Amino acid sequence: MRKTVVFIVLFFMICGSIYATGLSKTKSYKVFNEGYRVGYVEGYKYQAKGTEGTEPSEVPSPPVPAVGKEGYGDGYRRGFEDGHERHKRNNYEKNGILISNTTTLK
Repeated sequence: MRKTVVFIVLFFMICGSIYATGLSKTKSYKVFNEGYRVGYVEGYKYQAKGTEGTEPSEVPSPPVPAVGKEGYGDGYRRGFEDGHERHKRNNYEKNGILISNTTTLK
């Protein structure tokens, strides 16, 4: 009987810690996602520099953050780069310049 009680207590402690870890990851992903969205819009606007269409029509879903890169600043940085790149691609597509999906614009 005593072993059963100890087992049940340990089981609930382990389940609780797993649940708490999941909650903290969910919160960090929300922070990363918010930074990504803000960074994407800012990167798009930065590349536009006052031209027409300075607001992106839509912000894509944020990517899954890399391990250890889950903060707001990490999301902002990634979003800024992606928004900057998207505006460049839009300009090239408007001007009839064909580029492949693997081409990185600098």
